[in-house]
Formats: sequence, structure tokens, C-alpha cells
Amino acid sequence: MSLTTKLVAVAIFWAGSIYATYELTRTKWHDLGRANGEVAGQDMVLKSLCKIAQPGEATTNVLWSYDIKATRVELTRDSLFCR
Repeated sequence: MSLTTKLVAVAIFWAGSIYATYELTRTKWHDLGRANGEVAGQDMVLKSLCKIAQPGEATTNVLWSYDIKATRVELTRDSLFCR
């Protein structure tokens, strides 16, 4: 094999490894960005619910509760609570 052929093979391998690294990194950061956006959106929804909910914890049976970050919303048969 000549030197030119070896250099071309090394260049193709190098370019392929750079592209594979780029694709893997791009996919990872895209997924992390989507997850962060979903958490931020859910946090905004819970903060909006907290504006109409009663402060404190539910004292009766909780039908539904949801936590995100430091906010928890609980729904009982009678009221909506936020803490």
C-alpha cells in the first residue's frame, strides 16, 4: 500500500470518528434540552395552579398530587392545595 492510500484511509477514519462524536453529542444535548424545557414548562403550570390553590397540605384523602422542583400540588375532593 502506498503512502497516499494510507493517508487517505487515515483521513477517512478520522473524519468518520469526528462525525460519530458530533452526532452522539448533538443527540445527547438535544435530549437534555428537551427534558429541561419540559421541567420548566411543568414548573410554570404548577406555579399557575398555586395561584388559585389554598396554601398548605391536604388533610383529607389526596386524589391527585404532583411534584416538580420544590412545588407540590395536591387535589382533594373539596380543594386544591399547594406547598
